[in-house]
Amino acid sequence: MRIAKRKGFRFLTTGLLLLVLMLVGCPMPDTDMGSEMQGEYQEETDARAALMTGTVKQVACGSEMGNPHSMIVKSDGTLWATGDNSEGQLGLGNTNNQTIFMKVPNMSSVKAVACGEIHTMAVSGSSNTLYATGYNGSGQLGTGNTTTRNSFVRATDNYGRYMTNVIAIACGYSHSLALKSDGTLWAAGSNANGQLGTGTQDNIDRLRFVKVMSNVKALACGMGHSVALKTDGTLWAAGWNKWGQIGNGDHDDDMHDPDVYSFIQMQDENGTPMSSIKSVACGNYISMAIKNDGTLWVTGGNFFGQLGTGDGFHRDLFVQVLSNVKTIAGGGHHSLAVLNDGTLMVTGDNMIGQLGLGDYRFHPEIIEIYSFTPAPIQNVKAVAGGFMYSLAIKNDGTLWVTGTSPGLGNGDERTVYYFEKKIALRSYNNMMYVCADTGRDPSAPLYSESSSIGKNETFGLIDLGNGNVALRAHATGGYVCAENAGTSRAVANREDILEWETFSLYNFTPTIVAFKAVQINNKYLRFDSFMPEQDDPAPRVYFYTINVQ
Repeated sequence: MRIAKRKGFRFLTTGLLLLVLMLVGCPMPDTDMGSEMQGEYQEETDARAALMTGTVKQVACGSEMGNPHSMIVKSDGTLWATGDNSEGQLGLGNTNNQTIFMKVPNMSSVKAVACGEIHTMAVSGSSNTLYATGYNGSGQLGTGNTTTRNSFVRATDNYGRYMTNVIAIACGYSHSLALKSDGTLWAAGSNANGQLGTGTQDNIDRLRFVKVMSNVKALACGMGHSVALKTDGTLWAAGWNKWGQIGNGDHDDDMHDPDVYSFIQMQDENGTPMSSIKSVACGNYISMAIKNDGTLWVTGGNFFGQLGTGDGFHRDLFVQVLSNVKTIAGGGHHSLAVLNDGTLMVTGDNMIGQLGLGDYRFHPEIIEIYSFTPAPIQNVKAVAGGFMYSLAIKNDGTLWVTGTSPGLGNGDERTVYYFEKKIALRSYNNMMYVCADTGRDPSAPLYSESSSIGKNETFGLIDLGNGNVALRAHATGGYVCAENAGTSRAVANREDILEWETFSLYNFTPTIVAFKAVQINNKYLRFDSFMPEQDDPAPRVYFYTINVQ
């Protein structure tokens, strides 16, 4: 195996997680009242497109560097979109960018979704029909032309028939893959690096989906390469191989063209064909595979430590890096792996918070991570990586985000350095909303009677992974500080989380909670003044949490 040295790149990177703690001696709210109030606020906020009332079952992130987009499939089969929409990649029927998740019209019973750089593919309906929207300059939509779309349209094969019976999809920067129920793999779009696996070295764009392989059960796309997992557990790849992402022992050494134009078998560090594989994923320049025994294997570019090998050297053959892995995802320059116990392991670039480990300006040691490290978030079941951000679904179906916007969909244009979930807080006894922006001014009210939830009334609930949480004000970007509660600066204008800004979260019902200051013992956050209340939580200390992610 040849190991390529790192080249000169600059530095880059339900309801909520609720740890149910039995609080001895604390009075419990009236659960009947909780149900009644829950229905009340549900009715008044259902009309807001940002409200995610169902659980999230799948997430997908775009790979565009500057303005990414994200897609969500909910448990009811509806499709939601946020982020850059300059080429219609959100499928909303327009080209307006979004900072909150919007429901995609005319798309129901959605089974799967995948994002390219500026295009999106989705599988929908009883026939598992393939739909596409967004930029189409290389034919990546598979519609038979290069017309860009801003609403989802049906893709076609090379015979002009609609693509049906599709069970899995994947997108690269400007190419798309689709797997049918009969095990055939189909491809469309750019073939500049041979990523379609059609066997030609000509840079011929495929405007319709063409069949390129059989006996396939899973697939994945990087920026310009494609990976296919066959039913016999072997792993195959085609396309761009500059950094060794094809895993065949070759890479670009400036002496020859390493790209692969037909699917070939990938190999481990001993030159043995990869086998017993159960799932695959790709980052922009890497390939990842989980074996049946739960071990994680990686190959490709390692500029920022995204392989998790403990160094900055590229690999052109697969090496093992983790065990007990359940699911994986690759981003622009970072990688994510969920362990069997729900722990999220991260590695790679963290310059803009995409690993969810914190702000590198306060912790310079985390600007780049070269070995898989546990992120402060628990109970994760699925993940997705964008170019500069990450999304995670917890076991309860809630969505948590970290990194840069607008792909986060939380309505907050600031960078997020920890995984957080967007919520609003409404007081238990008088049903007013706590406002994130007014706690800084002692002369202003600390709550609002608004009948709908505005940006200034929302918070990011940050899971610190140790039983504690923090609250970040979306309107200001500051953190609610227990130590400063009741003073003129109840919301701290900080970018990092310290102990005196964290709380223990107590669940009394699925929607009624209390926040107790970690450092200020036995004191609870009050809705009416942010003033800590000592001892047991009185009714005025309770909050309703409203999920607006």
